Order: sequence, then structure tokens, then C-alpha cells
Amino acid sequence: MKVEITLKGKQYYCQTSWHDVPFKTYLSVIDKENIFDIINGLTNIPTLDLMELDAASLSSITALFSFTNEPPNAFYDGTKHDVGKDTYGKMEMAKALIKRATKPSDAIIDVLKVYTDVDYSEYPTDEANPIGAFFLLKSLNSSTNTKD
Repeated sequence: MKVEITLKGKQYYCQTSWHDVPFKTYLSVIDKENIFDIINGLTNIPTLDLMELDAASLSSITALFSFTNEPPNAFYDGTKHDVGKDTYGKMEMAKALIKRATKPSDAIIDVLKVYTDVDYSEYPTDEANPIGAFFLLKSLNSSTNTKD
């Protein structure tokens, strides 16, 4: 469910669960620690506008994002994908994407495309994150267990 709020005459939509957050948006805020930066990343509300709110208004907005206190589910049993049938080329391509990325999470969407041929960037985070974590760990494990 998304909640619409108006701030300084402009409308914003606030997600209220990881299901409402596109996976690419989650990946863009995953390393942020400041609540203002997290809310900005999830809603595009300017950080300065958030900082100028009175305590009651800010509290109302931050309450909407209490779901961010818990990470989204990351469990995926792999039953929908037979990893034993993946080609060596896919593993090497995934390794290359991870090596080029600043941090491994930057490569998740591209690694998913390699293994599944699906663009998960707009999928709900609670659906895409388990699959992304599964393939990222698979790729990281293969990069540490094989020679370059």
C-alpha cells in the first residue's frame, strides 16, 4: 500500500512495506543509515524539506517507514532454478559484473539478468531480494572457488 502525502504543495507517495518498493530503489538505499537519506531515496522528498519539518510532522512520516527497520526477506531455496545446469559462461559473466561493480549489491540486477533473463529492477523488493541474494551468493562463491 502506498500513502500519498503533500509537503510544501507537492505530492509524494510513501511505501509502507518492502512489497511496495521496486528492487532497484531498495538497492539504492540499502547502505544508507540516515533516516532522511532513506526517506529521500524511497520518496524523492528533498532531504532539506524533511529536516525543516516540525517534530510531529516528521514523526508521522517516519512512522510510515518503520518497515525499513527490518531487512526484506532474503530466503530463496532455488527450487525454481536448477543451478547445476547453468553454463560456465554465465558464471564467468556474473563474476565479471561483480568485479566491475563498486560493491557486489550494485551488480545484483545485472547478475539476475544473466541467470534468469528477467529484469527484476521494477519487481517488488520482497519478491526480488531473495532471488537476488541467492544468485549473488552463488556468483560470489564461484568467484572465490575458481581461478581468474
